[in-house]
Amino acid sequence: MADRALLVTTPDVIAVRGAKRAVRMWDRLQIRKAEETTVVVNRHTRSTEIQPPLIARITGTAVAATTVPAHFKELQGVVDAGRVHELEAKSTVKQAMWALAGELGLVRAAQTGHKGGPAARRPGRGQLPAAQGRHGMSGDRRARATGPGRDRGQVTVEFLGMTPTILVTLVVLWQLVLVGYTFTLAGNAADEAARAGTAASPGARQGACQAAGTDKLSGAWGSGATVTCATGGGMVTADVRIRVPILFPGTLSFPFDVTGHAGAVEEETD
Repeated sequence: MADRALLVTTPDVIAVRGAKRAVRMWDRLQIRKAEETTVVVNRHTRSTEIQPPLIARITGTAVAATTVPAHFKELQGVVDAGRVHELEAKSTVKQAMWALAGELGLVRAAQTGHKGGPAARRPGRGQLPAAQGRHGMSGDRRARATGPGRDRGQVTVEFLGMTPTILVTLVVLWQLVLVGYTFTLAGNAADEAARAGTAASPGARQGACQAAGTDKLSGAWGSGATVTCATGGGMVTADVRIRVPILFPGTLSFPFDVTGHAGAVEEETD
């Protein structure tokens, strides 16, 4: 893992708040502490109200002494041509980038240039600067330390942090499925009981309702089910009450019942 992380932000409220949230999230997930993060201020001007010292107090991190100035005219031509590497040496943006690289230890000790700007020992054509960290780690070793392996470790940590939330969500969804299925069973059982009651004689009506209402209920739902039939106004009504199981049908149930109600016209007998 790298010795220090660089977090680039612009001196505006939204960007600084986003940087603060990122630092807190890294610390909460135990990925990186705030002391191991350095904030680099991009598009900086002296007239902006949010200056690097204020950003340091808000984010709780160190802020690089070198800021990247907001000189858009210097970048417009090379960006449009797709040749950022051909930025002029006298460009303040390029000088700031070299100064920042020297401050972070990415190049060797900087020397003062002809106009007061940092003129670090620059590599020759076709060469890359010698990337050295605080502990003298070479570029290859640093690339291995900050490569895909570290990203996989970060994903693993984030997944472990989300595992309890995922499990709780699945449990709640499964319990809602059981409640909905119990309502469906109660309604269907009430319909069956009401139809059976209309075809039975008044003396045998309750027994027929009870048998028809519990006939298609499985053991987990049928064990505590109650069926009640009533006759009035030329109608036969049936009420079925079923307990809602908790997670695993047949083990525990909630202390309340789900009720299904149905009615049918009483058949006349000769």
